[in-house]
Amino acid sequence: MSLFIYFKKIFKLICSLWINLFNNLLLYPLLGLLQKEGIFDIYFFNHGYVEDEDENNNNKLSQPNSLTKFVQSVGNFPKGIEGDALHAHCLLYEITLAQCPLYESLKGLKLLEVGCGPGGGLNWIKVAHPEIGSLYGLDRHPPPSASLSLGINVISGVAEKLPFADCSFDIIINVESSHCYGEGEMKFFHEVSRVLKKGGYLCWTDIRTSKGLKLTLEYAENSKLKLISPLTKINKQILRGIKKTSSRYELLLERAPFWIRIFGNNFRKVFAPNREKLENGEHLYMLGCWQKS
Repeated sequence: MSLFIYFKKIFKLICSLWINLFNNLLLYPLLGLLQKEGIFDIYFFNHGYVEDEDENNNNKLSQPNSLTKFVQSVGNFPKGIEGDALHAHCLLYEITLAQCPLYESLKGLKLLEVGCGPGGGLNWIKVAHPEIGSLYGLDRHPPPSASLSLGINVISGVAEKLPFADCSFDIIINVESSHCYGEGEMKFFHEVSRVLKKGGYLCWTDIRTSKGLKLTLEYAENSKLKLISPLTKINKQILRGIKKTSSRYELLLERAPFWIRIFGNNFRKVFAPNREKLENGEHLYMLGCWQKS
């Protein structure tokens, strides 16, 4: 290995570590505080999802509605986000939840979102699926209660040690969060298996490298979670989603205080990342559902 390649790999590792530290120790807590104070209205920490015009999702919703039409029919929610950006954020949640075989019969079920971020996804699920029995969220930096709909219970905690009793939930949803867990990802899958009821489901979507995806599948299998169908690659839909959502983040940055704008490049790497690795397939954005055996 040449000295140049060696230092290049070291540099990439340092950059990756810096981004993770920045996100967990500064960015997410700071955004939570700014949201609480009404300075920065961010409700979602995902890139968004936009369907092809000819995607019908026939197996998920009865005709003539597609998931996109369903999301658009619910209306603009929450306040401060509207139009295409809102629809893209919410649609990623909807397509993830729709992987569950119980999607059309959610009445009375108990659902947990691990890594709920600012709470926009929970608010969406509450509005779009009022038939769900109870909604819970968990995040290292939970959103202020004022930003959540009534009936949503969010607590502070980590994915690697879920503060819930065994066999507590029918469904767990995890949207663009588990890539932040690092070495704790294996513990996350074990914890998911523990708190899911027998026959319960994990609805999951996130970004991975090919190597990282193999580890994810291994962790899930070792946790007695059975993949109910092959994972689906959704790079193209996510790239279309980024086009819809990144412009809003740029607008928020322009309006932000100076001491937020100085972290602009780090902010963009989280919310409007370099699309090249998604375009060339180096990064895989995957979607799927596991069932507890």
